[in-house]
Amino acid sequence: MKKLNLYPYCAAVLVFIFLSCDSESTIDNATSFDSKISDFSDEPATKHVNFNHPVKVVESVFEAARTYNLEILNNLCDPFGENNDASRKICELSDDEIDIFVHEFSEGMILDNVMIKGDTARVPIRYGINGDKESIITLIKREKKWFILNF
Repeated sequence: MKKLNLYPYCAAVLVFIFLSCDSESTIDNATSFDSKISDFSDEPATKHVNFNHPVKVVESVFEAARTYNLEILNNLCDPFGENNDASRKICELSDDEIDIFVHEFSEGMILDNVMIKGDTARVPIRYGINGDKESIITLIKREKKWFILNF
C-alpha cells in the first residue's frame, strides 16, 4: 500500500483559508469599537469630566445635578452596558425624572473609604433631599477610563 504525502495539499488549503479570511475588517471593527470607547470623552458634553479617577466621575454626577448639565450623564455609564438598572436610570435620565434627580443629587457628597481594587472601585456617597441616604457607587475601568457600573 502506497502512502500519500498530503502535506503540500494541506499547506495549500491552509494558505487559501488564511488568505480568504476577512481578518482585516475584523481588526478594523475591533479598533473602531475601542476608539468609540476612548474617544467619546472629547464630545462637548463630557469635555469637563475627568474619567481618570472614579471619585471624579462620581463628582460629575453631583455637578450635573447642581448645574443642570445633564448631557454629561449619558456618557458616565459602562460603555459595555453591564451596568445595573439603577445606574442606567442615572445615565439615561428621562424628562420626568429630572427634578427628582436634581433634588436627590444636587447636595450629594462623597464619603470616606473609597476603595479601588484593580479595575473596580467602590465610592460611598451621601445623597437625598436632606442628605439622609447613603449608598455605594461601583465603577469599572474600561480602556483606562472609569465608568459607573452599579448604584
